[in-house]
Amino acid sequence: MSRTAIPTALLLATLALRVTAVEPQADAERDAAPAVSIRGAQITLVEEVKIPAREMGVLREIAVRPGQRVSTGELLAQLDDVDARLTADQAATELKIARDAATNDVQVRAARKSHQVSLAELKRALEAVEKISNVISNTELDRLRLTAEGAELAIEQAQLTQSAAVLEQELRTSKLNVAQHQVEKHEIRSSLDGVVVQVARNRGEWVEPGTTVFHILRLDTLRCEGHMASSQVRQGMEGRPVRITVKLSKDKTKQLTGRLTYVEPRVNPIKEDVLVWAEFVNPDFTILPGMKAEMELLAPQQVARSETPAK
Repeated sequence: MSRTAIPTALLLATLALRVTAVEPQADAERDAAPAVSIRGAQITLVEEVKIPAREMGVLREIAVRPGQRVSTGELLAQLDDVDARLTADQAATELKIARDAATNDVQVRAARKSHQVSLAELKRALEAVEKISNVISNTELDRLRLTAEGAELAIEQAQLTQSAAVLEQELRTSKLNVAQHQVEKHEIRSSLDGVVVQVARNRGEWVEPGTTVFHILRLDTLRCEGHMASSQVRQGMEGRPVRITVKLSKDKTKQLTGRLTYVEPRVNPIKEDVLVWAEFVNPDFTILPGMKAEMELLAPQQVARSETPAK
């Protein structure tokens, strides 16, 4: 090895050691990130939905009331669906008829049997001509050949008829699905787990598609929103554990833990802060939207001391 190669190798090795040492140092700085307190935060909703009618008609039944908890897919109201059900019943009957026709192969079997008989007659006639040349006329032989060919074509026709019946069955199946979907559109169901806060229509009222009938809030998971000074924002803050202190009343608070899920990628030029929020689990519904709160972004060494497991 030359003299100049030795210093170069040492230099590369030194750089490699420096690069390797930077990564743990960066991790250490991130792990040592200080806690950040955010005052004046507020509890808000993660999700809410206004559920409309999907079909026009009269509200025949309302199955829930304001304040009631509901689950995804739960029936909330029923529109009058007599006409839709009659249409579905008719489509079901038509499908049964089409299914019977599609599975009925009597014509195919009859055509095949007729073809076998025709071939047998033609074969006997040809064998007879071989023994006695003039026992059967050429005209009769042509008729027998034509009968056999016609029987073969009858098989193809019967098969085509049955194939068309199968396609008709598929068409009737599709029409039944459409009719059943129309019946389902007369049902109003919840699209999330939550609490009904408004029933906007009464039983017996006429509604149009798109008319809001229910307003539902999701309360099992909520959001705590606040503003953080832009100077405190760091890369990779999302996912950081957050201790949330909610003011339940004048003298009562509740602490729980969530995760920082959003840091707004722009700064308010007047207040020089950014909007951030954390989501947390609220299984007993004791925390309500609109409550005041404080947030504290926990340093990693504080996570083990969190009172409530993070979501």
